[in-house]
Amino acid sequence: MNKLCHNSCLRSYITLNPGGKEQHKRYPLGALSEYILSPDTNIAVLPSSIDINTACRFGYIGTSFGGLKKADIGPGKTLLINGVTGTLGYAAVAIGLGLGCTKILGVGRNKERLAQIQSLCKNGRVAVRSSEDGDFADWVRDEINGLGVDALYDCLGAGGDAESTSQLLECVKAGGKMILAGGATEGKIEFTYRTAMVRDVAILGTVWFDSAEIDEMIDLIDAGVIDLSFLQHKFFSLSDVNKALEFSNAAAVSTILFLSVCAAELECASRTPTASQATLPLHLGPTYPTSSSRATSPKPHTVHTQCEVVPLGWGRDDAPQILKAVELCGNGGTITLPAPYTYTISSRLYMRLTRARLNVHGLLSFTPDLGYWIENSHRVEFQNMSTAWIMEGDDFIVDGGGWQQGGINGNGQAWYGRAAGQSNQYERPISLSIFNSTNVSINDFAFYQPQFWSVWAQDSRNITMTNIYINGTNTDPAGNSSNYAINVDGIDTMRVDQMRLENWTFQGGDDCFAPKGNSTNMVLRNFTCIGGGIAFGSVGQYPGHPDFIINISVSDIRVSQKFDAKYGGAAVAAGAYFKSWVGVEMGNPPQGGGGGTGRVSNVTFHNLIVENTSQAVYINKCYFKVPAQGAYCETSTFEFQDFDFDNISGTVRTPIGVNLNCSQAAPCRDLKFSEVSLRQSESNKTAITVFENAQNVFGVSEGNPMYSS
Repeated sequence: MNKLCHNSCLRSYITLNPGGKEQHKRYPLGALSEYILSPDTNIAVLPSSIDINTACRFGYIGTSFGGLKKADIGPGKTLLINGVTGTLGYAAVAIGLGLGCTKILGVGRNKERLAQIQSLCKNGRVAVRSSEDGDFADWVRDEINGLGVDALYDCLGAGGDAESTSQLLECVKAGGKMILAGGATEGKIEFTYRTAMVRDVAILGTVWFDSAEIDEMIDLIDAGVIDLSFLQHKFFSLSDVNKALEFSNAAAVSTILFLSVCAAELECASRTPTASQATLPLHLGPTYPTSSSRATSPKPHTVHTQCEVVPLGWGRDDAPQILKAVELCGNGGTITLPAPYTYTISSRLYMRLTRARLNVHGLLSFTPDLGYWIENSHRVEFQNMSTAWIMEGDDFIVDGGGWQQGGINGNGQAWYGRAAGQSNQYERPISLSIFNSTNVSINDFAFYQPQFWSVWAQDSRNITMTNIYINGTNTDPAGNSSNYAINVDGIDTMRVDQMRLENWTFQGGDDCFAPKGNSTNMVLRNFTCIGGGIAFGSVGQYPGHPDFIINISVSDIRVSQKFDAKYGGAAVAAGAYFKSWVGVEMGNPPQGGGGGTGRVSNVTFHNLIVENTSQAVYINKCYFKVPAQGAYCETSTFEFQDFDFDNISGTVRTPIGVNLNCSQAAPCRDLKFSEVSLRQSESNKTAITVFENAQNVFGVSEGNPMYSS
């Protein structure tokens, strides 16, 4: 039985169909039976690090692994692969790299795929050549310093010509091996008796793999020695099996078919994972001159998997099936939530995306079940906050399908009424959090009635968000004398490096954009902000943990406030607002804090237009929430320096257009103004500038009317 299963369970075809006998003439190892019993010693056990989608590839990947083992491939060896652009060849490159080959040469027919294969290794260990180019012997000698390769792995697929195999034999050095795995290749391998003798080359055939080989391969993949991250998956439901077979025949052969009932229906309750509660760490530390440095340059985005989700309807929770789609297609694929559907989100979302695309062309409607979200939202340790949706990963795109089309409906009115104007009310969830991510692009995305802040970005690098629409407006008449939409921010950031935000329209009750500590190298352009401006901070809230906001460029910004006689609105402190806590700590965050240090520097504003804001520019180093802290306004040691304001215009509702309220402990310095023209809304008089503890201020004079200069 052991011998039978060694040969038949892992290395052949088991069939009952009428053509089975003919098939077994070609593959003599096998069985004409419905079942074969196998001892558990021949069962390969998958570790948790290998998902079932990848494991479905092991029939082909294992064939190449078994072949390279027969070729004695290991550290320091050189390998030539004929048919490198096919499934077996592509896998052989990854395996050869993992086994330690110093040079891998590949010959193949698909020129586009040749370039992809060469990109698997950036240090020159992989070189490729089109089978149309010929002159293989000279090319091989040039690549490996005049020597032949240790092994030739021939895995030509259907349509291949065995003549190329004969030619490549000359590229194998004496004592080397030729491994034949191209079972669908037509023709004969021809060379003379003398050639075979003189070349001293062993010619071996290989069929699939045995149980020892598959166990070794799994161990190497689990340990990360063999890297299969290049794999792309394509899924079909069983009802589309014919389409799947057509795709398998027509597609690039590195895509291997996996059939799943859940792939299209996404309603397999027994397989639906629950989103465990996550916590976004604060990671307070003594120095953060910049944020995470683990970003890489954007990788090519090639889609081979597609998951489309339609809502279940009747108020049923769509979150589990969306998460299932991300599980299936979130690594290298595309998940689409098409328009014009509305998806009910009754439970928290956590998703990881890698080289993937998420099309939210419909609307995610987060239920106003305050009790659930208060108890179950993911925690954000910064200011004891929470979030309904965490998105994490690398090299991914989120697309809303068009201006004001796809995105989020937070049903925020329930939260506005509960807060009733109370600032930073505990347990209001942020709509979307981008965490621990690199190379992120979010486009054409809308937020309607966000529950709290619309977007929170943390511990991430290289984020682009363009064409973003946010509208959080109170509709409860009880809010007519206050700001019920308080804390409806646009986007807040912490420890984020390299961010670009363009073409935003925001209406809410608080900050349009608010970088917190350690937000660096950011560009904002073309913003319309109604209800809140560009607010740096608050910063200096946590003693012993400096905040740095450095290299921020803001251009083409219009900031205005909107009051409604029936529903209230937000009073905007300034178009450009800088706020640091006093230097004495009192209370606990979010309503308490202070005593922190750090610096905001190298900030530029170009083309800032304000409409009826309190001031156009306001530096406030006396920010506090505990009333007793008001006695310590001169104590902040937080630094503001190197600001450049150019072309600042519009109206303010107070006599003061620019208010530089700095502290004795750390005066503001090196502030430059040019082309400033600000008037009071009511009187149309020219607004003035107020200084306190500000040094090296250029372009405006304290207490004097503000004219263009």
